[in-house]
Amino acid sequence: MITSDIKAVQVNMLPMRSYRWLKMNSDAMNVGSLDGASSKGFFIQDDLGGDNAAKRAPSVEGAVYVPDGVIYEADADKSVIHKIFSEEAAYIRESDNTAVSPNGDALVKNVDQPIPTGMGKEIDRIMDGEDVPVQVYTVPDNTEVKEPLEIAIHPSRSASLIRQVFHIGKNSSVTILVDSFSKHKEAAFCGIQTYVLAEENSKVTFAQVQMLPNNFTVFDDFGGIQKKNTEFNLIRIDLGASKLWSGAVQNQFDDDTVYNLTTAYLCRGTQRYDYNYVSTMRGKRALTKLHFNGVMNDTAYKTLRGTINFRT
Repeated sequence: MITSDIKAVQVNMLPMRSYRWLKMNSDAMNVGSLDGASSKGFFIQDDLGGDNAAKRAPSVEGAVYVPDGVIYEADADKSVIHKIFSEEAAYIRESDNTAVSPNGDALVKNVDQPIPTGMGKEIDRIMDGEDVPVQVYTVPDNTEVKEPLEIAIHPSRSASLIRQVFHIGKNSSVTILVDSFSKHKEAAFCGIQTYVLAEENSKVTFAQVQMLPNNFTVFDDFGGIQKKNTEFNLIRIDLGASKLWSGAVQNQFDDDTVYNLTTAYLCRGTQRYDYNYVSTMRGKRALTKLHFNGVMNDTAYKTLRGTINFRT
């Protein structure tokens, strides 16, 4: 993909378009050169505690601690995403295509994604165009993972793209910790795309902490699906980056699901944050709790979209 293909791409689309003068419907994302941005698999740590950079090659973008009960497949082909989400994607595509959309419905523009994500189909286009391999983490059925799955994303190049999928089996539970930090001194870009499938009767806590320095421009795209009787806790903390686009769509796909979203941010100086958090309820007796917490200082700027949508 050439850089001109991804200038001023529209991301973080509000599910239902509003007045244009509010400047809330979407945002234009500009990215510099992505030459060589595709990131390979992570260095595997022997224990918890973050990234032991001295033990890995500089070209590796971070490290992962894989506890007992988690299977890690490095550098899979993008077809694995469609394979894992085939049943759910087919249902969502058929349901959204056949439904009579209300005026201003913007979700139909992302119907060709494997599953909906917060930032939209343009992120899939970037990842596919740069041929970014997929890091796949699987928790088998009937597995309680006692230690956290810890992923340290510590980019050391001018451009990095990471794509990851988490498949949590039936009657299983896991805590996932993802932190991003860098000592890179020059202007840089980091993009992360995450897909999560939580199967029936599972429980997932997914916590992300973004601490990249101010020389970084960042995007973080998230799409999740919950099956019947699941609990999903998504925690996001943003403390760094000069510009950040972050979006998450959580599909409460079946009945009796609980989704808790908790965010925290510290936006200061001339930082610019743009958020799009969407909960889509497709099942009955679904519970969603959205908690937004943050501090704005100086001339910093933030746009926050938080919506709950009801679909069949």
